[in-house]
Amino acid sequence: MKILFGALLLVVLLCVAPMRAQSPVDQAAQAGFPLLTEFTLRPGDQPFTTSYVAQADGPHRMMAAWGATVALRLEVHGAGPDPSSGQGNPASVPFAAKKGLTYTIRISPAGNLPITSVGQLYGGPRRTQAMTQMSGELVQATPMPLPAPTAPEATPMPLPGPQPAMKPLAMAVINKITAPIDWAATLKTASAMPAMGQLLSSLPGGVSGAMQQVGGNVARVRAPTVPESTSALDWRTGLAFRSWSEPPAYYLNGNKYYVGALEAFPVELVSYPARVTDQAKEILRIWPWPRGLVYLALELPAEHATYAITVRTSDAQGTLRSTWAAGDPPIVSLKCERPWMAAEHKSVCLPLTVTSGPLGFSTLITVSPPDTPTIADSWGGGKGMRKVNLMLTLAYETVVGTSNFKAPALFGGIDIKRIN
Repeated sequence: MKILFGALLLVVLLCVAPMRAQSPVDQAAQAGFPLLTEFTLRPGDQPFTTSYVAQADGPHRMMAAWGATVALRLEVHGAGPDPSSGQGNPASVPFAAKKGLTYTIRISPAGNLPITSVGQLYGGPRRTQAMTQMSGELVQATPMPLPAPTAPEATPMPLPGPQPAMKPLAMAVINKITAPIDWAATLKTASAMPAMGQLLSSLPGGVSGAMQQVGGNVARVRAPTVPESTSALDWRTGLAFRSWSEPPAYYLNGNKYYVGALEAFPVELVSYPARVTDQAKEILRIWPWPRGLVYLALELPAEHATYAITVRTSDAQGTLRSTWAAGDPPIVSLKCERPWMAAEHKSVCLPLTVTSGPLGFSTLITVSPPDTPTIADSWGGGKGMRKVNLMLTLAYETVVGTSNFKAPALFGGIDIKRIN
């Protein structure tokens, strides 16, 4: 009898085990959408904001999920005045997309968030039956059991789905991307390009004067002060914008405002310990399929000035070739968006030259941003910025042909320095 009872118990356990409820993240991961980005929200945080560029016309969907017991609020802001929104865990929002249009995605907790929580955002064209079922259009969603009140505090969730056994980056590659910038040498290299050489020659003192000026800034020491405007920041020494570091900021009427906001997608999420090493070294792995994008919104001083810009980047093997910025289309390109200009002059493709120092590309730009608000100010408001008067878009195109570019692209941040 005991043997028979044991056998029956084993059968019951085998039948019950597969019925365990899926986590919200597992549900979102199995809906068939690509992972766009991972996000972190802390108690009292501003909503997490990212951008999505539609690659096709038609129905799309965004989905966000995490391991916290608090539901998520997901908003998709497009061309219209009212966003598409949804709430839950996972939170799911359908919307009609137009190819090439940039949509702003905002994610916030739908209730009181007691602890820091990590989640994932998925999205893309709505194609498969599985995606439609997840939306609730054909199959009503099943209520998910919540953890008991005595459940321990949430910890960072494991990445959804199978992850590649990717090793941490070689220190030789990391050191090349994170190396200090020799701005004088970089300007000398840039002066060999006709467009940038002409710009440098037009500055007071010409090319040699500009190189002497940036070289002298390295040893300059200033007493610590609290900047009260973007102009009070030391743009001449140079400001760094990194993926996991807080941007440079100033204080006005008791409020703290960032002068930049950096976003990138699609980011390749790798397994530990590679991800820990990447984050510690401020390096992102960006997959150029169908297109990798990095956005940097900026509030520059409202003055006529010339800036040197360095993008720290290479391919997965720590290789960089000047030809990657010269193709048609180029594998790596940098575009400047000036929101105060008329439409025909708003967007400018910047010439790129290989840096002298870290792996990457450099360029020069002269701008005269106004002090008045621009149409881009609302975009930066959710990112802790007071206004946006310049945007840089770094693009990695799908690699084809004999470019020898080894995906993913490695991105180590953007450095900006005023040179006049």
